Amino acid sequence: MRIILITVGILFILAIIAAVILLVVTKKPAAKPTNNQSYVTSENTALNALKEKSTTLTSASLAAINTTDLFYSVFRNAAEQSTVVTTKNFYETTSLNSAPLSSSESNVDGLTQAGYNYANGQFSFQDYDNSIIDYCINGTDYDYSTDAPSVGWQQSPTGNGDCQVANTDTTINDGLNTGGLTTAQAQKYVDELRNMQNLITVTDANLVSVQGKNYIRFDVTVNTNTSCSETYSAMGCFNQAYNTLGLPSSWPFDNASSIASGASFAYYVDPTTQLPVYTQIAYTPVSGSSNNWTNQQIEYSFGTLPTFSIANSTNVIPITITWPITTLQSIQ
Repeated sequence: MRIILITVGILFILAIIAAVILLVVTKKPAAKPTNNQSYVTSENTALNALKEKSTTLTSASLAAINTTDLFYSVFRNAAEQSTVVTTKNFYETTSLNSAPLSSSESNVDGLTQAGYNYANGQFSFQDYDNSIIDYCINGTDYDYSTDAPSVGWQQSPTGNGDCQVANTDTTINDGLNTGGLTTAQAQKYVDELRNMQNLITVTDANLVSVQGKNYIRFDVTVNTNTSCSETYSAMGCFNQAYNTLGLPSSWPFDNASSIASGASFAYYVDPTTQLPVYTQIAYTPVSGSSNNWTNQQIEYSFGTLPTFSIANSTNVIPITITWPITTLQSIQ
């Protein structure tokens, strides 16, 4: 009897061991841990170093600051601005850094200027396209033809789309960033972007002189092959990061490219304000497109919305881009 009980006990133990082994073998592999790292400390260190040297910045003192941390700290700074104004020029090229193409869809005279106050929802908009200047004033659209100045300003039909924020959200900000975020939201946004491995590479930062003033030029690329979700890849990953903020649907944000495009851009920053002043960006062609690169020049201002007037009908000056087109780095 004792032998039988011992045998049964051994068999029972062996059965338990086998069951445990089977459970371990058949258990689903654990999901990869998500990288939720925050870079706030290193970014603040870089930003403070720039502030200390802002009026006496040299190439040597800039080289002593971590390039990637400094770029994101300025990018974060811009996201916290309550009023953002961008003046944009859109054009197409056959390749990176080739001459702009002129066509009805891609005209170097096609300019927009949009401003938005994220605190109170105030919106301003104007564009200049093929000799027609378009002003949005208090929700009413007015047109002026530089080819027929004697006609003066003409009110457009009620409900013109240019005076609706939802129809012009791609002209507000730069398609990379937004404005009006809290400090915590801005940090979350840049953390999300930084935690998407191989999405953004800040390849260089240099002190350059443009029109007699010193700026920091960051050269940045967005990897075409980076996938950040089942829906988004490459430039679309900026949408993915933005969506994590949980902002209302009325919040104006969109990028002006395909959500599968990569990009190369030069990001110019005023060292005294630690804010961007100009970006030139080129988006890679995507499958099914014309195989042309889409490009934008973007000038920034912060703090005050532009005001427009139709009182003067004899000497109307169209909006312009004051920065020259520059050469961008190749996408790795």
